[in-house]
Amino acid sequence: MDFQFQLLKTTRENILTEVNTLSLIDLNHIPKLFNNSIGWQVVHVLVTQQVLLYKLAGQKTAISETVIEQYKKGSTGKQALSQELWNEVLRLLQSTPNDLQNDYKNGLFKQYPAYPTSYGITLNSIEEAITFNNIHEALHYGTIRSMKRIIA
Repeated sequence: MDFQFQLLKTTRENILTEVNTLSLIDLNHIPKLFNNSIGWQVVHVLVTQQVLLYKLAGQKTAISETVIEQYKKGSTGKQALSQELWNEVLRLLQSTPNDLQNDYKNGLFKQYPAYPTSYGITLNSIEEAITFNNIHEALHYGTIRSMKRIIA
C-alpha cells in the first residue's frame, strides 16, 4: 500500500502546483462547455476521498457534511467557492494523505461495505477504495490542467 499512498501524495502535490497561482475569480470561473469550475474540481477531489474512504467505512470525515453535499458526485458546481473554504481545502489537501496513511496503518478501517461505483466496478475493501480514489483524483487532475489552459 505504500505505493498507493505515495501516488496520492504526488497527485495532491501536482494539483496544488496547478492551482497555486490562480485567483479566487479564476478558481470560480466555469469555462465554456464545462459544468463546473477548477475550484469545484479541487474540492470535489477532497470530498470524494473523504466519502469513499472514511464515510463509507463508518468513520468521521475531515470536512463538513454541508461541504460534502455541495461538492459530492452529482452536485452542480455552480456555487462560488469562498476564500475561507478554499483555505480549509488547501490545508486538507496537504494533510489528508498523511492522515489516511496513518489511519490505515493504525487499523482504523476495520470494515468496508461493498460499494458499486458509477465507474462500473464495485469496491469491496478499503484497499480497493484507496486504489480507486487514486484513479479518481488523477482523472480530476487532468481535468484541472485542461481547464487551466482554457482560462489562462
